[in-house]
Amino acid sequence: MIQIGTAEEIAATKDSGDGGYAPITELTPFNACCCSIVSLICDLDKCCGIYADARCLCLDLSMKCCRPSDIEDKCCILANVESSIMRPKSCVRFMGQCFCYDIRCALPCESEVPCMFTVCFLTLFYDYGCNCAFCNKVADFSNETNETRA
Repeated sequence: MIQIGTAEEIAATKDSGDGGYAPITELTPFNACCCSIVSLICDLDKCCGIYADARCLCLDLSMKCCRPSDIEDKCCILANVESSIMRPKSCVRFMGQCFCYDIRCALPCESEVPCMFTVCFLTLFYDYGCNCAFCNKVADFSNETNETRA
């Protein structure tokens, strides 16, 4: 299925009964370098199935496979692939999940892909500020950054 329209119009037509990807705040980063993040999803409910969402300029692709569904009379989404043409918001963005493994990148960085630097679960840099934490969820860094800026 090919759709043409604004990002909001296309998002309104997408079937979101599976909950989509895990929010960035629920991820535990393993490795990150500026605009790319590799994380683990530690919530058993969210680590089921495969999900991918990719944008390159005006092309938008999304794929779901073996995902549980919240829609009545549907227990599982076996395969769902969508492609759309939309007004570009960024140069490149990719968010993918394979069970408990989450990888995402964006150029430029955005809210679901913040600028980070992490090596083996040790985060040294988050959202253009120094942070030093081991094995924390992104929500912990977001709260610290908001409190510091307030």
